[in-house]
Amino acid sequence: MSQRVKLPTETQEELYRVHEDCKKEALQEFVASSFKDDDQRYQNELLSHINDEYKKKCTDNRDLSMKHCTDLLNRIFGCLAPGCFIRKGGYQAYKAKQNALIQEYRKLPGRGIEAEHALEAFLGNNNYFEDLILQADTCLTEKEEKAEGEKQQTKDMIVRSFLQAVKQMSGASKDDTSSRNVTISISNKCENLHLKEPRGVCDMWGKQGTSHAYR
Repeated sequence: MSQRVKLPTETQEELYRVHEDCKKEALQEFVASSFKDDDQRYQNELLSHINDEYKKKCTDNRDLSMKHCTDLLNRIFGCLAPGCFIRKGGYQAYKAKQNALIQEYRKLPGRGIEAEHALEAFLGNNNYFEDLILQADTCLTEKEEKAEGEKQQTKDMIVRSFLQAVKQMSGASKDDTSSRNVTISISNKCENLHLKEPRGVCDMWGKQGTSHAYR
């Protein structure tokens, strides 16, 4: 039987067909050469031995398939380093890469009857890393969204401060002292927000206020 089939087989049926052919041939040879076996005692012993050998081949077939597939999975997924996906959006990128590698694995021939069981076990053993990536992705995304929200709040405060200052300037008297007071107010608002860039805008408004006073 070992000479007629190479383990692991792609299907259980393939191994079973070879087993049935070998059993049929063995029985034919036994009947042709046996004598005084009217109660078929020795024939039944032969059948029992053949069936035991078949069960052993089935076990070997499963074991070899599992080992071969596990080796394939370790090689294929070796490039899927979990640490590379500890970032915002990392979980989606990890799943996309994982699915691509699964498809690559399923296209390989000679995996045997335990191909899907081996894949299921392999992915199950890596659930821990997948959960870590998801947690890190969620945490980093929430942190970035919070930072963006705080940044937007700061921008809104700047806009409100400038609008208020411009309104004060528009209503100020046309003397230099009033304009300078409003300019100082704008500068103070910028400094209170710990911003540097808007100071240029404050200076601009100061110049406009001064020129407005000389009209």
